[in-house]
Amino acid sequence: MTDNEYASKIYCRVFRVADDNGDAYTRGTLDAIATLDERERTALECFFRKGMTYEQTGVFLGGVGKESARSMINKATLKLRHPSRARRISVGKLVGYLEKQLDDSGLAIAELQNKVERLSFGEPIRKIPRADAAPRKKGLGEIGFSPRTLNHLLNERLNTIDALLALESLDILIVRRGFGLKSFDEIIIKMRDHGYGEWADKMEKGRSSLP
Repeated sequence: MTDNEYASKIYCRVFRVADDNGDAYTRGTLDAIATLDERERTALECFFRKGMTYEQTGVFLGGVGKESARSMINKATLKLRHPSRARRISVGKLVGYLEKQLDDSGLAIAELQNKVERLSFGEPIRKIPRADAAPRKKGLGEIGFSPRTLNHLLNERLNTIDALLALESLDILIVRRGFGLKSFDEIIIKMRDHGYGEWADKMEKGRSSLP
């Protein structure tokens, strides 16, 4: 079983769904699992990756009973459901978290600039409302990419629009398994629709052969 398939199984168990619909973030899922206790990690590996039964998992763990193995797996998935870990597993949750961090940092910078300017002129400091915050680039989630395309971007650590705009070509994505013409066109169309036409034109001109 591949890491992607394993991550998908964990995602479905954690969020209690039948299909991850491309929202499972493989790298983040493996990182989240790595934060669990060793026996919990082993139990998940046995049950979800190797396809063992609860009873077989218990034997592999050193002879614990079937119900103990079931309890350990349930405890591990409950830990993964915690927001701090769940946002690593889901593309959508991760993007939402990153965009909030960017939004909050942008507001903090704008407030600091305001304070410096006010102090320089000896004026009282006022807390600028959110509407006065300096404008920022759209976040990945605001572009409207599909979960599968977001997954491709995040797996290459392209977590922000700035990171995407810094690319000279989309070759880094094209070599990934599952990234084809449909995904390429989605990125081009969405970016152009949101005001990044010059970048989209450059990507189209430099397009390599797609699988």
